[in-house]
Amino acid sequence: MIKEQAEILIEAGVDLIILETFVSLNELDAAIEAVKEVSDKIPLIAQKTFPEDGAILATDFPIEVVRHIKEKGVTVVGSNCTVGPQRMFSIIKAMYQDDVILSAQPAAGIPTLVDGRSVYHASPEYLATYAKQLVEAGVKIIGACCGSTPSHIKAIASAVKDLKLKKAQIEIKIKKEEKQTQTNSTSDERISVVIEDKSSNFAKKIGKKFLTTVELDIPRGLDMSSVIEGARYLKENGIDAVNITDGARARFRMDPVTISHLVQSSVGIETITHIACRDRNLIGLQGLLLGAWALGIKNILAITGDPTKIGDFPNATTVLDVDSIGLIRILKNMNQGLDAVGNTIGEPTHFLIACAVNPTAQNLDYEVSRLEKKVEAGAQIVFTQPLYEMKTLELFIKKIEHLKIPVMLGILPLRSYKHAEFLHNEVPGINIPDWVREKLFLARDDAGKVGVEISAQFLKEAKHLVSGAYLLPPFKKYHLAVEILQKI
Repeated sequence: MIKEQAEILIEAGVDLIILETFVSLNELDAAIEAVKEVSDKIPLIAQKTFPEDGAILATDFPIEVVRHIKEKGVTVVGSNCTVGPQRMFSIIKAMYQDDVILSAQPAAGIPTLVDGRSVYHASPEYLATYAKQLVEAGVKIIGACCGSTPSHIKAIASAVKDLKLKKAQIEIKIKKEEKQTQTNSTSDERISVVIEDKSSNFAKKIGKKFLTTVELDIPRGLDMSSVIEGARYLKENGIDAVNITDGARARFRMDPVTISHLVQSSVGIETITHIACRDRNLIGLQGLLLGAWALGIKNILAITGDPTKIGDFPNATTVLDVDSIGLIRILKNMNQGLDAVGNTIGEPTHFLIACAVNPTAQNLDYEVSRLEKKVEAGAQIVFTQPLYEMKTLELFIKKIEHLKIPVMLGILPLRSYKHAEFLHNEVPGINIPDWVREKLFLARDDAGKVGVEISAQFLKEAKHLVSGAYLLPPFKKYHLAVEILQKI
């Protein structure tokens, strides 16, 4: 197919061919060979994609890729797609060599899936800022990929037009059921959660205390020792449960039920286990949930899941037999002893059914309408995306007060201005106010301390409006979660 395309294009008189968005190096090799069979004189740009989280960049792999592709006789080596401009800058630093012409085409951040359509959020100005840095780092050909518009390209062109190309000096581094009803203590009108003696301890605490959960950083591969250590530290410091994510940003990780079981059996702290609909059909989802219950995993946070195209395997199939609302309905059915179509599963489960919401969504009314459907389907508690200021939370709480559902407030302490810029511009669902980013910028080396203070002060002010805090400390810095809670 590529050879046929090359024949048509070269015969039509193109001056250059770009091979882009190749995840597999073997497939890129085959594509290069196919073009060269048609013509070994046509200039050729060969671009590979890399994982968003940069795990591969901790090794010599990017340099090995550059050397490998260069030996194939291409004109330019580069990277495109999958990652936004900040991560692309890290990739280019890892790829740089004096004798290689580099190209870069970052995506406009990480998209949000809205009604089946990928929506990108990075502004033209933000993309242009990093385009300038990419050129200063040694890139000779610059552009943009998924989510970019003519406005993005115009901004990039304007940012780099007066730059002088130069070489960057970059260091490369490698059965008895006693029922009771529990309500949220912050308001007599909060949603009732039916508590059974088989329900989780976390569910039984709703309304009795201010709950705390912390999201654990899940590594690649088989070694979960850092997860176990983090969970143990958090349990020792009084955290009620830990959140286990499910292939966040479509990244390849061990499945969350297995990790949750390892944590609960090794440490004795309960988990809030995230389950994504993206990767499993109706059969697989229900089988996974039955297995989770059998292993003692009782708190499930239902999510739709990020699109596969932004992840490690962009060509992987996105299943989505149901979205998060459908998964919540399945969980409710299982709590009634039924499967998705009403067949008996023998006896009921007693899952605490959690869902997610983004109070900073561009269309908040639509987000609230989705939450209404989740509550109607059976959601019993909601976890928010990270927030930073009271006016946003107060508006959200007012809009959902009729739902009477307990809220776990997302708190993500920022470690630097760059961290804040990345999250605000490139990560879907996170909106960081201008004043917060400015404060971090002015703090410079003290930004990490300021980030903790901002989160602690906000949580202190917000505590009376919510049922608990859902903390997301960056880069396994679990002590930050404990520090924030100690401050309030």
